[in-house]
Amino acid sequence: CKHCSIVYNLINKNNPSNLSDVYIEPPFYFYTDKNKYTSFKSFDPFEKHNSILIKGTAGLGKSTLCKYLYLHFVKKNKGGIPLFFELKHINNSKLTLWEFIIKELKLTGVSINTEHILQLFKSGKFILIFDGFDEVDPEIRHRLETQLRELLKECRKLKTIVSSRPDERLANWDNFRIIKLLPFTRDKSIELIQKIDFDQQAKDEFIKLIRTEEIFNKFQSFLSNPLLTTIMFITYDEFGYNTLSNKMNIFYERAF
Repeated sequence: CKHCSIVYNLINKNNPSNLSDVYIEPPFYFYTDKNKYTSFKSFDPFEKHNSILIKGTAGLGKSTLCKYLYLHFVKKNKGGIPLFFELKHINNSKLTLWEFIIKELKLTGVSINTEHILQLFKSGKFILIFDGFDEVDPEIRHRLETQLRELLKECRKLKTIVSSRPDERLANWDNFRIIKLLPFTRDKSIELIQKIDFDQQAKDEFIKLIRTEEIFNKFQSFLSNPLLTTIMFITYDEFGYNTLSNKMNIFYERAF
């Protein structure tokens, strides 16, 4: 899946980067064992459960994490063959979840036997990664949720990951174990800036600023979110230090 190996960002909108070159794993909390983790490299989400729900607010990197996990499972080469789906593509269609899965698989150019695929799903040989449940149109979310439950009931060995922003409907997903993405630490934000393909001097100056307690405390809500950290860096590069030292309303106006 070439689509999963590249990412676009706000700085280089027309020039995608290799995910492996720029990705910073977000810290996360696993509700089952009540522990915090900093990497999936030493963490197996399917050790005890087949259905995982990744929750996180906007900008924390759920979609990028789903791509990373796809590549992680490909390299790991055990536990199942990963398949990646962006659920927003089911919008504006009358497809069922199963029809959507088959349609997406056919787009790869591979000859698909639906009955054979179903048997493989039942045998547990696949890992389905569904990105963006919250991006599904509200009027069809309930139908999609029901169809997902029916698929997992029929294919009990099937491993599944779903990502979403917080949603009241998710409280009823009793069969899913929850991974909650946590805010970035200052060190994570610095690591993110260091990996951006941009002028090194500008990056060094910005990192020096956010290492100070004054700037970090003032902009902690931004620096705890990778998307907002990138926006903050772009704003700093365009308007200079004064935009960080001025009143917050001026900064917000320039940032957005």
